[in-house]
Amino acid sequence: MTRIFQEDHSARALTTRCSFALNTSNTRSNSVECDCVVGDAFKLWYRMSRVEASGVTGLFYTVVIYVFCILMSSCVLYEYVLHAHMNGRMLDNVRRLHAADEDFFVPDDLEIGMAQLRNILSKAQKFKGMGGVRRKVRVSEFVVTDSVDKKFVEKMVHVAIFTVEVDGGKTLYRHFLKQVNGAIVEIDDEIMERFSGQLALEKLMGGEEEEGGEVEKGEEKKEV
Repeated sequence: MTRIFQEDHSARALTTRCSFALNTSNTRSNSVECDCVVGDAFKLWYRMSRVEASGVTGLFYTVVIYVFCILMSSCVLYEYVLHAHMNGRMLDNVRRLHAADEDFFVPDDLEIGMAQLRNILSKAQKFKGMGGVRRKVRVSEFVVTDSVDKKFVEKMVHVAIFTVEVDGGKTLYRHFLKQVNGAIVEIDDEIMERFSGQLALEKLMGGEEEEGGEVEKGEEKKEV
């Protein structure tokens, strides 16, 4: 009986204190001394219902404030995840997923750089084998034209490294082709098969006629 009376007395005291807090100008609904409102989302509703006799305005303000905070937090989170998280790896994934095909650079399987080609040629010039075997570099230029379009001209550069024996015999060691787009590709056996097998080297070095155009062998530029 005593416990029920104490609980009822506490409830009445709380109601009296809350009513006093809401009706006192010095105590606001967001103050820690006011226990009438539980949760930040309901404070404007109770305040506007007390001031304007309707909590709809407070509900509108609450929704606007919450939407603004959510949007700002989402923007900050988006910028962080895209540019800062994992050192920008997510930005790289986004660019790979949404970029156009022409924006990607995919090198050929046997493509090499100009610096690597110069290093290979430098080693070939300094090569000295057993019995006086040397290596020579031959650079040739091929011009591709079109019989219909006289203005169509494309140039390719072929770089070949030969192993020269003492008796003057030559054996092809390695060779490279600089394509029209500037890519330098090393020619292997698979590529040689595309030039009709055994006559591949002769066609590549001596030129090849094609329907609707022709391939002319340019003058030999250098042989070292």
